Amino acid sequence: MANGTACFVVAVVVFGATGCGGDSKGGGAGARPIETSVDGSKTFDSLTPDEVTQVCKDLAPGLFDASCRFTAEITAGLAAASDATLTDAQLATACGDELNRCQTQFAPDDCANVSAPPNCTATVAEYVACLVDYFAVVPACVGLTRDAINAAAAAPYPASCDTVRGKCATLAPQ
Repeated sequence: MANGTACFVVAVVVFGATGCGGDSKGGGAGARPIETSVDGSKTFDSLTPDEVTQVCKDLAPGLFDASCRFTAEITAGLAAASDATLTDAQLATACGDELNRCQTQFAPDDCANVSAPPNCTATVAEYVACLVDYFAVVPACVGLTRDAINAAAAAPYPASCDTVRGKCATLAPQ
């Protein structure tokens, strides 16, 4: 997974996301929020190149945190699925270890080569809401339990992401 997280963040910012826990801005305890200073009413197909870069720069730190938390939760979920004897404390430790590894080995994208998808009528605000809702279902590593992993895996696809998918399929998380 060499540089996988950094590549994931670029894909999330420009093309869509793949699935973390916390507050109303997509963060968990100590996480950076998922928010942007770009006018939320603007559609992606109307953004200037500078605005696209600004969206990326604003979202990259929060999405980096979210993607590392997501990777960590997946690691714990795989451990839980492969070994039913692991305790919740062991799953939380596995999650925390992977989170630390991710955050120390990778960095947020520098947003040097981003562009908006063509013919994308989703607004910046709709996209941010989708990302916040999408990542909100994944639990934090601290206090992680097998039940929390199962609940996150069973969470429905957010309605806010259906809105984005209908206006710009390449931008919506899959």
